[in-house]
Amino acid sequence: MHTNETIELSEWDVRRLTDLVLYADRGSAAGWAAKVQRLLARAVVVAREHILPDRVTMNSRVRLQDCAGREEVVVRLVYPGQPVRTLHAGRPEFNVSIVSPMGLSMIGRRTGDLISQRIRIMEILYQPEAAGEEES
Repeated sequence: MHTNETIELSEWDVRRLTDLVLYADRGSAAGWAAKVQRLLARAVVVAREHILPDRVTMNSRVRLQDCAGREEVVVRLVYPGQPVRTLHAGRPEFNVSIVSPMGLSMIGRRTGDLISQRIRIMEILYQPEAAGEEES
């Protein structure tokens, strides 16, 4: 994760991620909780209605491409505790937890950005804010 870059997070995602850190079990979650806190500290907070549709937010479905092999995968950025693999429209889809290195690298980024030094965000297939979904 590039710690010197600013990212944009929706106000709702900031609230939920702050709650996640506050209520985390300090023993087993200390490592990722500190990383989420650092991410929140460098984020620019944007009202839900003003977040751009090409930004990765929580629960976004994103098409990623490995720049070396050109392989593509569709993932959903989720909160901890979600299953790793689900079905979407009958096709397998992978969930990436926000507390994983990949999840922390994805959130707040936009289409075209390079994450984890070799994976490009190709397309935001679904973003709750752009779809007008209410907070859940």
